[in-house]
Amino acid sequence: MSDGFARTSSSAWMRLNQAFPDRQLIGRRLRIGDALVAVTEPCEGCSLEALAQGELPFAKDVLHAIARHGGGGFGVLASVVEAPPIQHGDAVSLI
Repeated sequence: MSDGFARTSSSAWMRLNQAFPDRQLIGRRLRIGDALVAVTEPCEGCSLEALAQGELPFAKDVLHAIARHGGGGFGVLASVVEAPPIQHGDAVSLI
């Protein structure tokens, strides 16, 4: 995986202008290309991101950053409302 995301188990990534804004998205909807998702709850499984994976060693600094800045969680969970395929590079907008 490229772009420094080798540790993540996420289905989709967005680059945002601030760190850990994800909690502010709960209860909102996102349009990703032609798809629509409803952001439903925080993802609390953050410790997985710090575990040793493949050639990557355990990363306690990742876990500490998530605990310190992410309120103990990392990312959000969403439900699919409209499910056309999405593509790398699709525009994302907040509804």
